[in-house]
Amino acid sequence: MLSPKKTKFRKFHRRLPSVRHRKSKKLAWHKPAKLGSRRTNHEIRGPLQVEKRRLVFGDCGIRATQFGRFNMRCVEAARRAMRRYVQRTGRIYIRVFPQIGMSAKPLEMRMGKGKGPHKEWILFTKPGQVLFEFVGVPLQTAEAASVLGRAKLPIESQFIIKR
Repeated sequence: MLSPKKTKFRKFHRRLPSVRHRKSKKLAWHKPAKLGSRRTNHEIRGPLQVEKRRLVFGDCGIRATQFGRFNMRCVEAARRAMRRYVQRTGRIYIRVFPQIGMSAKPLEMRMGKGKGPHKEWILFTKPGQVLFEFVGVPLQTAEAASVLGRAKLPIESQFIIKR
């Protein structure tokens, strides 16, 4: 399984929702303020870098078509399914890497004593990001292998060809 050797921070904190509260709740005509928008982690806004949108190594690949968050087990399962179908013809490049560690405390653990150990490493995707690339694989074989690989991913994706 893939995991980073070094990270900037040991453990990440979840982002809290931005909420404005009223100080005085005694008066009846004071309604609570409109809640601030909570940015969910799987909807990371902002433009996608050009390098992540284009095929760099191969002639065809798999591209994400929606926002998503998934762990390395999904990527590894997709890679194995595609590799098994392609067999020894060509190579498969993985263009995504998990960089965020999710921590969780063990079940039936008492509160306190710090944050739990890393449970898994996850990654976020944006629409248009290339996930896998095929090099030296015939087009029909690559397309059939991508169907198997896309079935293992929790997000919608499409098969793309370099023009």
